[in-house]
Amino acid sequence: MFLFCVSAGDAVGRNEHGFVCSAGDGLVVAADSQAEIYIAHEPYYEEGTHARLGTLASYRGCVYGRARSFLLGMVGVGSSRGGVSTGNITLHGTVVAYAKYRAVIEIAEVVQLTVQDLRTGRVIRSVPDGVPLKVTSDYFSIGVGQISSIVLKTDGSVAWIARDVLRSEKAEHETGKEVNYYDLYALDRHGERLIAAGTDVAPNSLALAGTVVYWTEGGTPHSAPLG
Repeated sequence: MFLFCVSAGDAVGRNEHGFVCSAGDGLVVAADSQAEIYIAHEPYYEEGTHARLGTLASYRGCVYGRARSFLLGMVGVGSSRGGVSTGNITLHGTVVAYAKYRAVIEIAEVVQLTVQDLRTGRVIRSVPDGVPLKVTSDYFSIGVGQISSIVLKTDGSVAWIARDVLRSEKAEHETGKEVNYYDLYALDRHGERLIAAGTDVAPNSLALAGTVVYWTEGGTPHSAPLG
C-alpha cells in the first residue's frame, strides 16, 4: 500500500477555530514576537483511491497577523526499514532553520539543513549539513550526521554544529575509544564553509551576537563572521 500526504510547500488558511497564525489546539514548540512554530496534524491518503487513512504529526510555522501557515516537515514517521523526521528548529523573526533526517536502515542516511521564510514559505537555503568522509562501502551518506545546535540571522545566514558520524567512527577505529568528532559550518552570502572541526569542538557552545558566531574549541572561545 502506498501513502501520500500534503507536500512541504503547501500552505493552509485559517484553521477551524478561525485563528490567524495560531496553533489552535496544537503544541507551540518555538515562538518570538513575530512568528511561531507548532505541531499540527496532516491528513494522509492511500495512493490511487485517495481514501483518507488518518493523520501524521507535523511542524508548521506562521507569521502573526497572517492567515497562512507553512509545513516544515513531519515530526517523525518510521518503520522497520527507516524513517523521516524534522528537528533542531530555530526561529529568528520570520525566518526558521531546521534539519530534515531521512534514513534507510543499512543503506543510506540523509541530513538536510533548510532555512525558510515564513512570510511567503520560500525556502532560502537547503543544503546537506556537511561533506561526509569518503568511504569504500555500500552505505550512502548525504550530510555528516545529527545536528546539535543552530544559530540563525534574519537574512537567512546560518551556522551549525553537527556530529560527524563517519569521522567519529574512523577516530574510534584508530584509537579504540569512543570519539565524538564535530563539524562547525556556516552558510551565508559568501557561500558554505567549514569553520572548525575536531573532537575538541564543544557541540552546544554555538552562539550568535550581531554578525559574529562564537563557539568553544579545546576549552577556548573562538569567533568568526557570519553574513
